[in-house]
Amino acid sequence: MAFGWARRYLRCYAGCCVLAAAILVGTPTTGHAEPSGLPHADDELVIGVPEAITALHPLVPTLYEAFALGFAHRRLAMPDQSWHLTCALCTVLPSLANGRVKLVPAPGGGQGAEVTYTLQPLARWADGEPVTSQDVVFSAEIEQMPDSGLNNALLFRNLRSVRVVDAKNFVMIFDHVQSGFNAPDAFQILPEHIEGPIYRGLADKRDYLKHSAYRTMPTTPGLWMGPYRLAEFGAGKYAVFERNPYWFGEVPYFRKITLRFYPSSAQAQAGLFAGETDFLQEGTLPLSVAADIRSRLQDSFQVKTAPGATLLNVVVNLDQPQLKDERVRHALLLAIDRKTMAAELLGDEQAVAHSFLPPQDPAYSDRVPHVPFDPAAAAQDLRDAGYHQSESGRWVDAAGVPLALRLSINAGNSLTGPVGDRLTAAWRRLGIDVTLVSDPALLAQTLPHRRFDLALFSLTPTPEYVPQTILSSAAIPTEANNYSGQNFAGLRNSEIDGLLVALTGETDSRKRKELWTKLELAWAQELPALPLFDLPQLYVVPNWLRGFAPTGHLIPSSNFAETWSRRP
Repeated sequence: MAFGWARRYLRCYAGCCVLAAAILVGTPTTGHAEPSGLPHADDELVIGVPEAITALHPLVPTLYEAFALGFAHRRLAMPDQSWHLTCALCTVLPSLANGRVKLVPAPGGGQGAEVTYTLQPLARWADGEPVTSQDVVFSAEIEQMPDSGLNNALLFRNLRSVRVVDAKNFVMIFDHVQSGFNAPDAFQILPEHIEGPIYRGLADKRDYLKHSAYRTMPTTPGLWMGPYRLAEFGAGKYAVFERNPYWFGEVPYFRKITLRFYPSSAQAQAGLFAGETDFLQEGTLPLSVAADIRSRLQDSFQVKTAPGATLLNVVVNLDQPQLKDERVRHALLLAIDRKTMAAELLGDEQAVAHSFLPPQDPAYSDRVPHVPFDPAAAAQDLRDAGYHQSESGRWVDAAGVPLALRLSINAGNSLTGPVGDRLTAAWRRLGIDVTLVSDPALLAQTLPHRRFDLALFSLTPTPEYVPQTILSSAAIPTEANNYSGQNFAGLRNSEIDGLLVALTGETDSRKRKELWTKLELAWAQELPALPLFDLPQLYVVPNWLRGFAPTGHLIPSSNFAETWSRRP
């Protein structure tokens, strides 16, 4: 029986542009001129990223920042391209069978666990300093800090302490048995010799993210320990990665990888067609351009689609008075012709989503109800919720107050606007007054501060992640907890809370499957979010690129960049 640690689920995005409620603080540029486009040397690579990245910190990355970080940072363990767990900075995955997981009494009663890890013996930061157990102790202090502002802070509440065995061996001590102990990809290791003095010098430790060297001095070599290190950074413009001379693994083929940042996916596409980049970050192109790309680039690029793990959904603010009744939320879902939208916008009518999990996730249940397009049933739900239609056709309550809502989007992605337009049109046809609001601060401020009615964005999971950070009532971001957590809906459901706790501690695979089904059914009944599409991914890579394989889940392909090379 193996254990793993609940893996971080959420990257929230607007359309396909993802963000996990990160604190976006501007980072000074390096003063270098912006890198030129093609042509370039054979051992260089230029990749387009459809987001103007301004900061890089391993603890609070957006989807696009996570792609950039993948070249220069590594987790203890993570799922690979085939969704199987593998060590990255560790040497072996802990389990009961190999003796690296020991069940022990917990201080408050019940059963806890001690989980032993060994760091790669040759793992070093890019300034030559070893990656050590002391780095792990320091990182745990940051990640366990009360009111840290981290969106996944809930995942670390059961981590009581880290005990150092020696420089490369340490024990994580947990107050409760949890599934997922052997895959702590939510846990990020930070360099104590760089970040420690910064953190300890702060009067208010909650300001750490603002003052971190990852924000203020991102090209400091000692911040990085992946196959590459960040050598140049032009905030919002580009990032240049060069080989890390102290990388312990396979020496990367590419000497230098440059990321060119574009303000939108449309401009990133234009840059690809103009020959400014070798290819674009995986999964960032809308499927609607596949035919155009094939016709224009077929001689030199591979163009293919693959199932993705990204859910495009509309999160509902359950504290908005008109959205408290689940029948209203159900009516909103019934009113959407998602199958037609999927065919028109994605070229795949089977992409309609029904759960917060993608169908390829081992935890997905085929018992989750499939809500059809049924305006008549939607109207009946509204009548059951106490609304009636006025002479103008608008739904109003008993006091004559119209059902009027705002749908917030970040229009930077080419999919967001068309989806938002179709959603508002569908709801207006039913008689619900919905206003589309383009909100540039949606990801950084509006969602964590919960200043919205409805919000369109996406989620990307790792396999079988227990979604505590998005569904637990303890993960609702508030001023009191420094806006930690990702339960933006404000879901408070004791049954769901209980199922999350049960799933976290259950290690029997059959019992876990039963609990997953119950959780998905409870979620479908509560509808804290309206599931729209499981987004298929479009991949466009040059014919000469070898070793590239998309993951389809939260861990981007850049985490395996040392295997990329140019075909002979």
